[in-house]
Amino acid sequence: MLDARVQRADVDGVPVFWAEKPEPGPLQASLMFRVGKIDETLPTNDITHLLEHIVLHGVDRSGDEIHRNGHVATGMTSFDIVGEPSEVVRFLGGVCAGLVEPPVQHLDHESRVLEAEAARSSANAATHLMFRRFDPS
Repeated sequence: MLDARVQRADVDGVPVFWAEKPEPGPLQASLMFRVGKIDETLPTNDITHLLEHIVLHGVDRSGDEIHRNGHVATGMTSFDIVGEPSEVVRFLGGVCAGLVEPPVQHLDHESRVLEAEAARSSANAATHLMFRRFDPS
């Protein structure tokens, strides 16, 4: 059940949740989708993460955002920002534009970024088990 302070509306069929901000300061916003690693097949592994990277690469980086990022989890992808209202609007507008028309000119660069990230990260037990179960070799 939602906290009474959280409100919900539908905008063009999309559920939107918000709460009034009790004190002055930066806003926090997230654009979330029910799509993630669980929706990928072995041949399309990490495609959602790659899309998240190229979309964020194409978003205008000017302004004094406190924080902005994207995240791909098992069953969800989000684009998040904490900043002034104009920065939040610019960021979310840029994310939506990038999702409609992904800036594919950044594809090669962001593919290399993901390869570097994968080389630095240590796989957890679940990842090892997934590769043992679904390894095509």
